[in-house]
This record gives sequence, structure tokens and C-alpha cells, in this order.
Amino acid sequence: MIYSYGLKNYFGFREGAEVSFELNNRVPFEISMGRDVATVLGVKGANGAGKTNLLKALVFLSNFCTTSFRN
Repeated sequence: MIYSYGLKNYFGFREGAEVSFELNNRVPFEISMGRDVATVLGVKGANGAGKTNLLKALVFLSNFCTTSFRN
């Protein structure tokens, strides 16, 4: 299971970004239901902010992990 991932110099993220699925103590219990990790993540931002590129990085990571050692 992936708890978080980060990227730097990937598409428009020159400075870098980190996406975390971990829930901290700021998340109300009614939302977390006592879990430490989220199963759903929402990404909010303006047009052209890079929301799709965050997902592209996750797809790249998935493909790399599943296909890079086939040979």
C-alpha cells in the first residue's frame, strides 16, 4: 500500500510536491473513523494547477513498479 509519494521536476512540478494518504489528528473522527490512512483522496485546485499531473505521476509509479523488472 502506498502511504505517500513525492515528485520533483516532473511535468510542471519543478520545486516538487508530496501527496500523502495518511490522516493526521486534524481530521475529525467522523471522517477518519479511526483509520490512519485514507482510501479516497480529493485534489482541489484551479485550472492548469497540475491536478492531472499528480495522477500521471501515480500512474508512472504504478507502471514502473509492475513492469520494470520483467526482463
